[in-house]
Amino acid sequence: MNLDNIIGVTVKVTNLLGKETIGRIYSFNSESGNITILTSGQKQNSNNNSGSSNSNNNGFSFKIFKISFIKSIEFINNTQSSVSYLKKHPLKPHYVDLERVKNLLDEQVKITGQRDLFLGKNVTKEGQFIFDKLHKTISEIKWDNRTKDIILLEEVKITPPYKVKNIQAIAHHNNDSVEFISKIVVDAWEKLDKEQINSIYSNKEKRKKDK
Repeated sequence: MNLDNIIGVTVKVTNLLGKETIGRIYSFNSESGNITILTSGQKQNSNNNSGSSNSNNNGFSFKIFKISFIKSIEFINNTQSSVSYLKKHPLKPHYVDLERVKNLLDEQVKITGQRDLFLGKNVTKEGQFIFDKLHKTISEIKWDNRTKDIILLEEVKITPPYKVKNIQAIAHHNNDSVEFISKIVVDAWEKLDKEQINSIYSNKEKRKKDK
């Protein structure tokens, strides 16, 4: 599609953090690599899955995305119909609260920076999977980049290879946290093992078809 024709098309944008935003493409700047989505402020506030929404007094919200931080863009209606409609009813300029736009950008930068802190350096994919699984339940979690240990609540650490037997209480903390974390780790490894089995089975089936 010609980029001149994407203005006004309704899309679902998914960023690298998995957050989704639905709205119409308001502008696209190929030089800066930014795309602006016009959403309904009222709708975004009622379903706050995609992060903070900065709505103006007319019920509209603008979200600005860096193309490099977009995982996928999905058209959610008939593109040709949208383009034809826009030729007859072009988008009208909306009031933009620059202070709110600045706050949104600052928040997105902060979120992206926090995500970088949750990525272990030179750790195994299994270790990162365990970390991500734990982080969904326990927010106070970090990597010890020197030892590659996972540190939780400053009370528990999990050393490589991140099995249940590698969970240890730090200092003289009680075992309540260890027991709780162990349950999450057991569940995570069960999912990992299941994924590995499915992958092996899929590869075998693929080799049979290739013969």
